[in-house]
Amino acid sequence: MRSAIRDGTKHAVIAEDNGVHRNTVGNMKRLLHEQGNVKPRRNQQRGRVPKISGECLETLRKMYDDAPDTYQDEAAEALTKLYGFKLDKWDVCRALKRLRYTYHKLKETAAQRNEELRAHHTMLMSHYSAEQLMYLDESGVNESNARRTHGFAPKGRKARVSRVLKRTPGWSILPGLTVDGFVALHIYQGAYNADLFYDFVEKEVLPNTTPFPGPRSVIVMDNVRFHHDPRIAEILSYHGRKCIYLPPYSPDLNPIEGCFGIMKQYMRKHSKDPTEIITNPYYFTGKPRNPRLRPR
Repeated sequence: MRSAIRDGTKHAVIAEDNGVHRNTVGNMKRLLHEQGNVKPRRNQQRGRVPKISGECLETLRKMYDDAPDTYQDEAAEALTKLYGFKLDKWDVCRALKRLRYTYHKLKETAAQRNEELRAHHTMLMSHYSAEQLMYLDESGVNESNARRTHGFAPKGRKARVSRVLKRTPGWSILPGLTVDGFVALHIYQGAYNADLFYDFVEKEVLPNTTPFPGPRSVIVMDNVRFHHDPRIAEILSYHGRKCIYLPPYSPDLNPIEGCFGIMKQYMRKHSKDPTEIITNPYYFTGKPRNPRLRPR
């Protein structure tokens, strides 16, 4: 067929002799002329040529890497000013799809974080084994933590649910987390203060820890003001325990935060009254190994 095309034979004759459509012969002739063979091009661009490509596309990528909360019309306006051709938010939308950038809920981090302090803390913690560590932290819950925030409804309509809206009492939980799970636990209706925290350290933490360098001998906590009460460091030091504070604005360095998230997720999943869960440590600790694990 290729020799017939090169000889100038009519398309209709070639098509009839080879049992193909005349358009096929025409396409083969075009490919022979353009690339010297009849193999179809791979990765050939189909549809409209994208307005945002090359350097402009890379600029868009960097823009969203630096500021992921940028609206698409804002990005279109910035690129229009920068490159001199008109773009709209739909051009940006299509470009983001090609980049495989999708819409996510923003995860906020504190701008006040000091990366040098965080790196120093990570290096410091590498000197201790997991068995030596106990993490302390508080978390507050109330009825709102059990409320589900998403639901299904027909397209174009809001998903509505009827609830009794009222102020409910808040509870606070203060556990001590180790590689063996929660080994100290205190539950209180209200908010913690320095006196309550000192009482917890004295009556729950010390009996479940050992002098350094034994297991559970390094107590790690965040920078809440009452954690820095001089009595806390004094009683821990007196009994041979080490006390380490997390860098400011670094709750992610405390693994206990993940446990609190699981507890609140359980509340939403099972629509549990927080009072029922928070006053029963079995919900989130399993069967206690220690008879001291009882709410007070």
